[in-house]
Amino acid sequence: MVIAILMSLAFQYQAAVDTGKLPTVESVLQQVHQNIDDENYDNEINCVDYAMLFYDFCPTSKIVMVHKGNIHHAFIKYRGQYIEPQAKPYECYDALEIWKGKFDESDIVECFKYYDWTVRKRWDYTETGWKWRHYYYIKEGS
Repeated sequence: MVIAILMSLAFQYQAAVDTGKLPTVESVLQQVHQNIDDENYDNEINCVDYAMLFYDFCPTSKIVMVHKGNIHHAFIKYRGQYIEPQAKPYECYDALEIWKGKFDESDIVECFKYYDWTVRKRWDYTETGWKWRHYYYIKEGS
């Protein structure tokens, strides 16, 4: 069952990549703002939680981070653009524009450690075994 679900998800995401029908930034941001929660269980809702949830809804994106001076901030790279996942849909969500002058592209690195958290959050272990916790599929333009 688990393998069938994972294969189905992999097929759906690969089909989206192959056909170019990837979700819009606005549709993902809308889902993120409707479902934000403490994604990494640190008792805070901050940039990391928004970035992890964006990735959860849109696994073709990448979680990136800046550590420069007193700035420690997580956000998203999706389709060649840096996205501020805390931005509201249909407002400016270009992270480089929002953070203009605070850092530049050379300060941005991919943050691999949060990918494991997003995968773990999708599954629950119960007395009957591993259960799929949630799955969101965003249709293009929804």
